[in-house]
Amino acid sequence: MNFKLIARVNLIFVALILLPCFFPSHDPDVFRAPCENNKTSQLLIGITRWDAEYFRSIGKHGYVYENQLAFFPLFPLALNLSANILYFFLFGYINFSTCIIFVGLIVNLSFHVITTIILHKLTDLTFHDKKFTTRAVIFYVFSPAKIFFISLYSESLFCFFTFSGLYYLKNNKPFKATLLFSLSAATRSNGILNIGYILYYHLNKIYLIEKFHEIVGCILQILLEVCLIVLPFIAYLWYGYYLFCEKASLPSDCILEYGIMRNYNVRGMFKPDWCSSYIPNFYGHIQRYHWNVGFLRYYEVKQVPNFLLAFPVILLVMIFAAIFFNGRRDLIFNLGLKGSDGNGPAGLIRSFYPFVVHGVFLCVFGLLFMHVQVTTRMVASSSPLLYWIGAWICKTYAINRNFNFDDVFIFFANTSVPSIEKATKLFFVGYSIIGCVAFSLYLPWT
Repeated sequence: MNFKLIARVNLIFVALILLPCFFPSHDPDVFRAPCENNKTSQLLIGITRWDAEYFRSIGKHGYVYENQLAFFPLFPLALNLSANILYFFLFGYINFSTCIIFVGLIVNLSFHVITTIILHKLTDLTFHDKKFTTRAVIFYVFSPAKIFFISLYSESLFCFFTFSGLYYLKNNKPFKATLLFSLSAATRSNGILNIGYILYYHLNKIYLIEKFHEIVGCILQILLEVCLIVLPFIAYLWYGYYLFCEKASLPSDCILEYGIMRNYNVRGMFKPDWCSSYIPNFYGHIQRYHWNVGFLRYYEVKQVPNFLLAFPVILLVMIFAAIFFNGRRDLIFNLGLKGSDGNGPAGLIRSFYPFVVHGVFLCVFGLLFMHVQVTTRMVASSSPLLYWIGAWICKTYAINRNFNFDDVFIFFANTSVPSIEKATKLFFVGYSIIGCVAFSLYLPWT
């Protein structure tokens, strides 16, 4: 794997986020981190758009507005700790807000590169095909969610924990995988879905066990691992309850004034309704009340562009799933536990099964319940499936594992390939480049 080339490609994408320094940005009426001043560096302001403003604000001030509780705490905590260390060693030479932006870029870029290595190992271990692995890595480097891996979003950290957990699970180390999945659940709410991989791993083990006491031991291990993955979510619910229902101290004046101006529920002004619930689950309340998340709630004419934005990734996953299960309907009923792991129809092996099920669930859930445009980055950061689909489709041009810039250029620019390959490559490259440009200029790319 050519690490120098991967680093250069990432630097090119970073250069795209400098566009606000040269071109005027759109100015939407959205949340902006309060109590900032003109001393904050404008050089990297392109990575602080949209939800990045929430992470930036939480990293500096903590949770002060009720709607901020939609963002899980591990990434803002990492921002705060890293920024404090940098601020200390620079003796306050640059302000704390600039430190947060800078370390956010460095942390996300670092985990993004490390995840590239992990994806390489995981793919090679799963499929034992060097060329397939190389193609998957290239598609990850040009991920359609690229901007969310380098901006102040939690996708890069989440992807690292998830892919690392999958790698250890493939190496038959379920407890290490559980700890990593637990950290993913502390980073993003959909990390809890990684429980499915743990359950599937142990189902494969139980299917081969003949002794009853070994089955009981395996079930107890499953319960322990599931509890460990769910634990961060429960701890976060308690923390949110403590902040807004028990402690509930008012923030500083400028934060308070900004919250009142935006009509936010500010911590300490009054207790939210969910504080009096038998089980104070603020997360569900906030998603419904503040973000309008719910069954078919996003189905409005004005959201048609966002549905079109999510269409390519949903189409890719659904078509791939249909091809995978075509002629292999037994997999649906036996959960992929029976049969060999050899080549299936169109070269698809049984190891795809849990990833296909996970990918389909994410697409269907995103299509019916969420802000549908989020589906692209959710699928791209939650599973290696999207990159494996790209590698499976685009196999006309054989690319070496120690690829150079010319190899990558020929791989993407080669026109003497089937139309499906052209469309797939265009999707990955187009979304990665256009996403960086649109996002940094505050255009609607979320």
